[in-house]
Formats: sequence, structure tokens, C-alpha cells
Amino acid sequence: MGSLNAQTNSIQSGSTNSLKVSLSNTIGVTTTANSTDNLEIDNQAVLVLEPGSSIQDSFGEGDEQAESVTASFDISPNGSSVDIDGLKAKNNYIIGEGTFFSSTMKTKDEENTTAIKGDASAGMYHDMTLKIDQTVSSFTSSFSQNF
Repeated sequence: MGSLNAQTNSIQSGSTNSLKVSLSNTIGVTTTANSTDNLEIDNQAVLVLEPGSSIQDSFGEGDEQAESVTASFDISPNGSSVDIDGLKAKNNYIIGEGTFFSSTMKTKDEENTTAIKGDASAGMYHDMTLKIDQTVSSFTSSFSQNF
């Protein structure tokens, strides 16, 4: 009687590196209020942006998407860093007539002798955020079959 022997081995390994860059701009109004019970607060915030206001975020300087965007990675035993060139942001907000910010506080009951304390604010904010996510992953798969 004869014997049959078969052996199959397969190993795959690899790694991937990815970099995600995003740039966002936000403009808006904000109001805050904090007070004791005997204080009435009225906050108002109105922001009017005129036609011609613009947000221009760009990656690269050429006509093609991502043309002339460069990134360099520095990896050492103590950490890593990335340097990116070619990102631009230019914001031109034209504040229009009718824009106003107002906060008023007044006592509800002047006969009440309870301590009165409060703060209120109304204003405008602008936030520009650059976010860089770097992901490094590796994989290994193997297959083995013995008879």
C-alpha cells in the first residue's frame, strides 16, 4: 500500500501607509448666558455676509487637482513628523449692514433681595481647521495544508 503526502504553504505580508488631509472653515455667531434666577437675559446675534464674501481653500497651485502638493515624512525611533507644502486658504468675509451683537441683563423683581449675578455675551467666531490623519497598517496571511 502506498502513501500519499502533500504539503502546501503560503505566506503573504505587506504594509500600507495612507495620509488624509482636510481643511475646513466655519464662520458664525455665538451667544452665552449664565445667571441667577432673578435676572433676565436677552442675547441677540445677527451676522449678514455680503455678496462677494469668499472662502478659497486649495490644494496645490496648478490647474490639476493636487498639483504641487508635497509631503515629507520623518520617522525616527522616538516618533514621526510630516511636513506638507502646497495648501492654501484665503478667506474674505464682507460683513454687511444689519450685523449686530447685543447682550442685555435686567433684574426681574427689584423687590427681591437675593444676590444677583450673571454674565452674557454675543459675538462672531471664525474657525479654520487643518486636520492630518496618518495611518500605517501591516498585514500577514498564511495558508498551510498537510496530508
